[in-house]
Amino acid sequence: MLASKFASLYRFPHYNNHLPRVNRPPPPLPALSTSALDLSTRLRIDPLPQDQGPLYDVHKGVLSQGDAEVPVTVKIFRTSMDEQKNTLIYEHYLREIRARESLAHDYPHITEVMGTATIGGKPAIVIRSYTGGDAAEYIRLHPHSKVDLIISVVQVVKYLHTHHPQLVHGDLKLSNIVVDDNGRALIGSLASSHIPGFTKYTVGQVGASYRWMAPELIVDEGDDTRPPTFESDMWAFACVIAQLITGIVPYQFRRYTFQVVPSIAKGVLPYNKTSFIDTANACGINRSEGLWQVLEQCWEKDPTRRPTVTQFESSLRGVFEFN
Repeated sequence: MLASKFASLYRFPHYNNHLPRVNRPPPPLPALSTSALDLSTRLRIDPLPQDQGPLYDVHKGVLSQGDAEVPVTVKIFRTSMDEQKNTLIYEHYLREIRARESLAHDYPHITEVMGTATIGGKPAIVIRSYTGGDAAEYIRLHPHSKVDLIISVVQVVKYLHTHHPQLVHGDLKLSNIVVDDNGRALIGSLASSHIPGFTKYTVGQVGASYRWMAPELIVDEGDDTRPPTFESDMWAFACVIAQLITGIVPYQFRRYTFQVVPSIAKGVLPYNKTSFIDTANACGINRSEGLWQVLEQCWEKDPTRRPTVTQFESSLRGVFEFN
């Protein structure tokens, strides 16, 4: 279980110098039905973000644990002067906390949360750091480990989709997958996740990852609450696998996001078949055409025609011949 309260603001002088100034304080932090440690006074963080999402900044840091100092990643959720946007940002934060509560007993598949914090008046989650980095970084350093990592990613998504209760991730992409010290894939973010039929989905498309988004999730302006599904996860999951193989993002042939959305709506696939097969062959991936066929099934426009993760795993076994 994770933290029910936040302590009073702990000042990080170097970090606060980089925070935007606002004319009024953000709304109070929501009450959490959780019990994680508040680590605000035990953190030292790099003032400059290592990575940035649409709703949060990711900083490297160090957590004091007695005489030891443990490397951590600190995910700091932004606040806004826009009350409606604040509500959505906090809901992403709460979703991550509560999804991790339901999975906290099984750390082999998700990154370990050390606790929470309040930094510059902003809610933050403190996550253990892993030497492998994110999946894209890991593959750059270990290019011959692609098949092993793909198999590991399959197991992670299978875990989420078959866990009780089942969990839709909602934002599968390489930057949300971390690799541990043993080369195993872990889920690094659950801020867009939900439990179908149990949790109401009101997060919408704030900060949506359009390049990985299934066509049925592309909604008209003013209708921003269409929830992700297991089927939309499978679309994004196939994009993750293709990016692991090729090293390029989905719809790389569309430079800007505003160009990506119409392509998705028109049924353009996120990768080109010939380019994918050529790249896979060059990487030493055997039976690359068979792999393409498995991925292509996940990119069916009709969500009901996409395989489940269990069916995907079975097809992948036929391609890679693993146990």
